[in-house]
Amino acid sequence: MYGSGEGMFHILQNTNTSGSESGREVFGFYPRESLANIRWRHEETSTALPRHYGVDGTPVVLKVDKNGDGTLDYQSGDEAYVYVGLRRGGSSYFALDISNPDAVPKWLWKISPAADGAFEELGLTFSTPVVGKVNYSGVPIDVLIFAGGYNGGWSDDYTTRRGKDLDAADDAVGNAIYIVNARTGELVWKAVRGVTGASSNTHYAHAGLVDSIPSTVAALTTPAGIVHRLYVGDSGGAVWRVDLPESGAGDENHRKSHWFITLLADLGTDAAESGGTASDDRRFFHAPDIVHSYDEFGDFDGVLIQSGNREDPNERLVENALFYVKDRQIETGNADVRAENTVSNPAGRVHYTDLIDQTTCILGTEGAGEGADDDSLACGDRSLESGWKLRFAEPGEKGLSTPLTDGGRVFASTFIPGDATPCSGRQGRGQLHVVQLANATAVANQQRQYEIGPDIPSAAVSLGDVIFVPGGGLDLYDLDGDGVRDIAKLLPSQAREVYRTYWREPGMDPL
Repeated sequence: MYGSGEGMFHILQNTNTSGSESGREVFGFYPRESLANIRWRHEETSTALPRHYGVDGTPVVLKVDKNGDGTLDYQSGDEAYVYVGLRRGGSSYFALDISNPDAVPKWLWKISPAADGAFEELGLTFSTPVVGKVNYSGVPIDVLIFAGGYNGGWSDDYTTRRGKDLDAADDAVGNAIYIVNARTGELVWKAVRGVTGASSNTHYAHAGLVDSIPSTVAALTTPAGIVHRLYVGDSGGAVWRVDLPESGAGDENHRKSHWFITLLADLGTDAAESGGTASDDRRFFHAPDIVHSYDEFGDFDGVLIQSGNREDPNERLVENALFYVKDRQIETGNADVRAENTVSNPAGRVHYTDLIDQTTCILGTEGAGEGADDDSLACGDRSLESGWKLRFAEPGEKGLSTPLTDGGRVFASTFIPGDATPCSGRQGRGQLHVVQLANATAVANQQRQYEIGPDIPSAAVSLGDVIFVPGGGLDLYDLDGDGVRDIAKLLPSQAREVYRTYWREPGMDPL
């Protein structure tokens, strides 16, 4: 399943029900929003006109294997649904029932700003939905969770830019987070801009939600698979935390009383805001990586996130960074966290200056670092109670992916814009930063970043017991410490393996 630039959403059959290879196109869906592209493409004669996007989002699937046999069989009641947004193609999400692989998919629902007023804050649907379950009535339900999207694009006549594509001003749309019923599209709950603390069973307001949120959210789940907390960054440099504690049966006002959003960290100031400069206009377009860990101050949930304006990859003014923010309130629904919304600058909120600057700390033995309160200490010995930041050194360098944490190492790919010349286009190149999670120092080779080739790189990906490195690989370096230079893109994972163990306790468990 994939969307295409001409505006159609395609479903291809890999194998038929008899197991034979197919490749047949089962279905092509043309959203109403894409129909205007047909005229634009027919009449367009100048290559200078703006691009007219089609189905630009990434589809996700909800699979329900009711009998748990590992096979989806619609005749046995199993279900499968696909969801896709338009991204730069528009401000809508669509849902199709694809439970029967040999039949034409069934229309489920559409979400757009015009959908009964519940989604009026929806911007361009950049945020790839997260499929999961929430529990607010004692019974878990299947939901989609996504952010409000991006405020950008062109005016209706395609002559001028608007929103964050134009400047860094506050956004009228996209500044929200939504949870919807996966089968019906009905709004379950949303966080929106408004008087902080105003709430009902379907919304919670926060005055700080002033910037659109194009990123996919990062979700924490219980062992039973229930989503109970979210983290996401916005296009103004803020990092948000959403608490969704579970409910027992009978609490009709559980969402109103217990679900809320708080500002975890303020890591960038819009250039349009008072006191802000262009170099502070940090924007988050990709979900953070969440790491459960501890240090000398206690347990915390670490939020690894890197800034970078993906919609303007060649800009050179902003000073972007990889951030590690330690959220020490690890109880979801904690009353102290909710109470932070009643004061203007709570102690638990992390600011850019609160994060110790580890940029000059390559080996862990160096001394002073810019902005460090305890710069007399060696880099590896500093107190990092709130976390750390690693500023990107190259002009215009930006993080355009989600970091990956593996066995105490962090892999974060970045893009560095190139110079345009009269004889060639501007290409740019990618780097991979490999640092220690604890303090951002080098993992190996006394260096933290590696060249990985031209263009915007993808993220490092965990594939079982190996790490797939983007670009051309790290074939000149030994990252696993075995004394042999790596010769492939696949690096051994250092994460500890977990094994599931069962036992019976005499006198307690039945025979």
